[in-house]
Amino acid sequence: MTNSSVGFPQFYQIQQILDRFLGLKNKLSDLHHEISNRTQKQLKAFAKQNPEIKQPDSEPDQSLKR
Repeated sequence: MTNSSVGFPQFYQIQQILDRFLGLKNKLSDLHHEISNRTQKQLKAFAKQNPEIKQPDSEPDQSLKR
């Protein structure tokens, strides 16, 4: 199918679907950022309330290598 064989109604439908997809993609991105921000706040609050719990070493455990 070439571009010239796509009529205006089909193009309009494709454009509507694309617009809807991009709108949903943006909403999903916004939701991801909101969840990430909430999670970071919760983790910081947890770390503050539980200072005895330490972060793991940044270097991976060498005993896990084969």
